[in-house]
Amino acid sequence: GPGMHINSEIINLAFLVGFGMAMTGMLYATGNWESYLLRLDKESCEMMDEISATVMVVLLSPALLNSNPCLDELYQALENKMDFIVIRCDDDIPPKKNWWPLSDKKKRDIKQRDAFMLKRKKVVDFLVQQNTIPPPGETILTAPS
Repeated sequence: GPGMHINSEIINLAFLVGFGMAMTGMLYATGNWESYLLRLDKESCEMMDEISATVMVVLLSPALLNSNPCLDELYQALENKMDFIVIRCDDDIPPKKNWWPLSDKKKRDIKQRDAFMLKRKKVVDFLVQQNTIPPPGETILTAPS
């Protein structure tokens, strides 16, 4: 979808200007997106003698807002006080009550439900406060150059 295309364009642009980029969760080299979470954790990176990510580029789209792995990545980045750049990829963003819906399985397990909802709340509260590039009404695909 457009997220993968925009993702690759950002990586290419960063490479051309000499900006280091570890990789993205979508395209992480090991093929295991959960390993990517280690790059978002400063302490884990220090233990592995690796450089941790310092900035997360968020591609705001309905797909992001429905992906539990993306929720995990955003939460981990917030926990590690990373900087964020939020790029609006779609202007059809659902109301925040529809972001990362609670599954029936998690609803039945109070411990899982509460852990998920606390993580979700932190990420949703953060995202709704962010200014996006471009602002609402346009997307990175429709904004004038």
